[in-house]
Amino acid sequence: MKAAIFAHYDPGERVDPHVIYYLRALRDTVDQLLLVSTARLSPEMVTELEAMGLEVYLRDNRGLDFSSYAAGLERLELSRLDGLLLCNDSVYGPLTPLRAVLEQFSTLSSDFGCITSSHEIATHAQSYFLWFGRSVLESDAFRDFWRGVEPLASKRDVIRRYEVGLSQRLIKAGFPLTVYARHEAGGQTADLSTLATQALRTFARRWRSTDFWRDVRDVLLLRSRPSVNPTQVQWRDLLATDRCPFIKVELLRDDPKGGLVRDELLRILRARTDYPVALIESHLARFSTEGRASG
Repeated sequence: MKAAIFAHYDPGERVDPHVIYYLRALRDTVDQLLLVSTARLSPEMVTELEAMGLEVYLRDNRGLDFSSYAAGLERLELSRLDGLLLCNDSVYGPLTPLRAVLEQFSTLSSDFGCITSSHEIATHAQSYFLWFGRSVLESDAFRDFWRGVEPLASKRDVIRRYEVGLSQRLIKAGFPLTVYARHEAGGQTADLSTLATQALRTFARRWRSTDFWRDVRDVLLLRSRPSVNPTQVQWRDLLATDRCPFIKVELLRDDPKGGLVRDELLRILRARTDYPVALIESHLARFSTEGRASG
């Protein structure tokens, strides 16, 4: 039996159509799907979701996706599961069938998998899509980690303590990480060039931020190593080479690396996938009128 926990937040107190699309794909892939939302969803919306075959749990808006994952885990019987997905609404997709992802993890006998990984701070699975097989679910490392999760307000702290922390704990416990959309940049020169470009854009955007200078300090003191975020910088290669099934919302919504990629990316999606791009355009239009939307 396979289950999925989907962490959701929307300041407009709704479930956007692009999220509904993702939830339908998940429901067709797993046996049990639990939506954990910090939005104040209407009774009508909850009824609609339950009619789709979802279980819905509404909680206070404290902490980010890991707090929702932890709340969901308390409501599942892990002993009954052969596999568990943790997913959130920070992406558009799936662009390709999700069954292919789970089949690859199964073929490789992987009990710890993700779509993309990052080497920022330390090697870790990016938490918008995580897969855990039975051996991980039964491990002390997995259970002890979730007992220690508490609500954190800072995304930076969540990444360091929980996204990186979970991966490092499982890797050290003997569970190697399998990455579905693995991309290796084109040699050291290309890596350095991409890293330099990202660093300049990040500096221009974040130099007033205290967190930015903390990150710089950690790199200088060798507490972490500089690296590119593949979902922000290498998205073209991920789509072209690996048929990555997701695109991060922030890539189109916030343009965090200054690449002005929206038109190009939407053209690629129309040409190469069957994904209804109108869902993305509608969500982005809503964001531009309502302010910062979910993701």
